[in-house]
Amino acid sequence: MGAETRARANVWSTAMLTGALIGILIALIGPAVLNMLVEKSDDPTALNKVAC
Repeated sequence: MGAETRARANVWSTAMLTGALIGILIALIGPAVLNMLVEKSDDPTALNKVAC
């Protein structure tokens, strides 16, 4: 493999790692944020807890 191919592979791997970390953060923080929004809702038909 040439230097250009190696450089592209490094860029793609960095982008994939960054995307994975952001996805994990969203998966961890998302349910808590949704629970806060649902609990503040005055709609009696809304579910009290958001399950993952």
